[in-house]
Amino acid sequence: MSLWLCVRFWLRLCLPCETFVALVSLGAGPKPLNHALPLIIFLSILLTPLHSCNAKNEASPDPADNVILYENWENKNFKNWDDDFRQGDTTIESDPVYEGKYAIKQRASNPASLVHFFGDHQGVNKKAVDDLTLESYLFFAPGFKWPSGEITLWTMACFEGWSAGYNKAKGGGKPLTWAPYYIMLALKESGAPVAFLTRADDLGGPGELYKKYGQNIGETHSIELGSWTKLKFRLKLNAPGKVDGIFQLWLNDDLKCNYSNIDFRGSYEKFGWNHLMMSFLGSPSKAESQWIGRENILLTKGEATSAVPMVRKKIVKKSLPPETVAKSDQPQPVQSNEKRSIPKPPTGLSIVPASSVRHPITVPSLPEGNSGLAAKYPGDKGIEKDPNVTFVEKFDDGPGYEISDPVALQLIFSRWDTVKGKEVMSLSNEAPEGSSDNRSLLMTHEHAQEGGYLYRRLLPGHDKIFVRYYVKFDTECAPVGHFGAAIGGYNPPTVWPQGGAGSRPTGKDRFTTGVESYGDKWAWDFYTYWQGMHAHGDGKYWGTTFLVYGPKPPVEKGKWICVETMVKMNNPITSSNGLQAFWIDGRLFRRDGQIASYFGPGFPKGEWTGGWWKPDPNSVSTFEGFQWRSVEDLTINFLWMQAYQPKTPEGATSKIWIDSIVVAKEYIGPIFSP
Repeated sequence: MSLWLCVRFWLRLCLPCETFVALVSLGAGPKPLNHALPLIIFLSILLTPLHSCNAKNEASPDPADNVILYENWENKNFKNWDDDFRQGDTTIESDPVYEGKYAIKQRASNPASLVHFFGDHQGVNKKAVDDLTLESYLFFAPGFKWPSGEITLWTMACFEGWSAGYNKAKGGGKPLTWAPYYIMLALKESGAPVAFLTRADDLGGPGELYKKYGQNIGETHSIELGSWTKLKFRLKLNAPGKVDGIFQLWLNDDLKCNYSNIDFRGSYEKFGWNHLMMSFLGSPSKAESQWIGRENILLTKGEATSAVPMVRKKIVKKSLPPETVAKSDQPQPVQSNEKRSIPKPPTGLSIVPASSVRHPITVPSLPEGNSGLAAKYPGDKGIEKDPNVTFVEKFDDGPGYEISDPVALQLIFSRWDTVKGKEVMSLSNEAPEGSSDNRSLLMTHEHAQEGGYLYRRLLPGHDKIFVRYYVKFDTECAPVGHFGAAIGGYNPPTVWPQGGAGSRPTGKDRFTTGVESYGDKWAWDFYTYWQGMHAHGDGKYWGTTFLVYGPKPPVEKGKWICVETMVKMNNPITSSNGLQAFWIDGRLFRRDGQIASYFGPGFPKGEWTGGWWKPDPNSVSTFEGFQWRSVEDLTINFLWMQAYQPKTPEGATSKIWIDSIVVAKEYIGPIFSP
């Protein structure tokens, strides 16, 4: 390499972009500048501590450590974008803008492919970035014509070197040979986001070529032309050799893609994310209306949470007399068919403290112990008369019928829509301590017998429900395939329980959750089906458990146990603010210093691992909350008490007692005995 090329590369890294361009423009090669090399080198050394094109964004004098890039185009230049890629027919315009005075237009006639280097890129040489979040605002022109496929808007890549030679993936030809792995983010006209992952061969396993990750949560809404759309995505690299990478994508703050089982890089460790490409690929037309606008691009390290400071420019607008205000400066009226407005970002001269941007999420408190409805009714006597109670089953119809009288069971069964396995059910004189009645339901199971269940609708449907019951497992009871009180909703409601094992609900049809005894583990945990669940390694959606890789509340056989579950629906239906919780003997379960049996938006801390959730108080991520439904008609409308497929060995008997089932609109708590 010539001396001039070496110096040019050095200057490109060290000098302000305008200085570099001015110097290079003095000559097309090394000869015209040979006499000036000593002066240039001296100036570059002098100015190096003060400037860097990619290390710090213009007009952001003191960016937070987590901020990689903030771009709002108010300086009317592309100085945060490297000139190795073409600017194309991309211009900075004053209309339309999301905030401030300027945004950019990218046209289909000659779309730009702008790039920003960061992290451990050879031109930046900072710390590797394994986890990042990008937020931006997009404007699709009125009359925009979508292609039959999708439009690629962003590409995030790992740059190793121009001669790296990663030219094979899945045995075929691989584009971007300088990148061992990269992912492209795209949108379809339907509003469905999609990502395409490419990973070179020989990175510790087989490669991938445009492996597709589509929308797997929530409803799809068409992109509104002529208005701003907020797009945000998070990419967290997998640990080398593991399949635990994270890809999440939001449109207008609604989670659309949620994956936690991605292999971005095999066992590759040399470089992390370091190469952002802003593109406009896939549009078939060159018409005047084929353009998009971009505004407020914010790239940060890690997951964007309330603890992440935001870099924002302060926009100063002069107040003008009403008659002199231009039409384009007037606030635009909200369209009547607009789904919802996108909140304006906060403003500030440099760094806005996290507390002023967004308050940390506070976990709503829940009652525990004898502080619920049951405390008003010692022994549960008369609890069925409480206005907040919707259903009670004590398995006791008074002294008129002995427990061996078939009529007693028939009266009990009549309160349920469907009963299966009547042959394993009988009445028993055992009851929880402190109970005002002396009967319970006994399920007696022998080898090769089916299990049993009681199912009833909870009409007309509810948005929040608590279910409490008591259970006792015989000390010799065999593990049970599924046991517990499942709560959920079917749309429309049915008089029988529906299937759906291994498949994910749509948000319109059903959801089911409950606390189960988990077979031979004899430990309590959720078993939940909803539209936001994650796939397991086999690609199927089996019920989600939430307390993996750590202790769980034990199931103590030979004693009565009080189990209570709460479910609250998401409202509005587009949000993920649904809740669920469970108590064992009136206590929420705590693990490693945090409540681990209560789940909602922003709590507890932890992370997805395949199709399971792992609580972890040291994690930077939190649970996203439940979008149980995406239509108003889906409500909590059934209770399903089941003991499914006990694994009773030949010659043995398994016994399970159930009693004191209460369904209410508020916390119930254990039976109160003064």
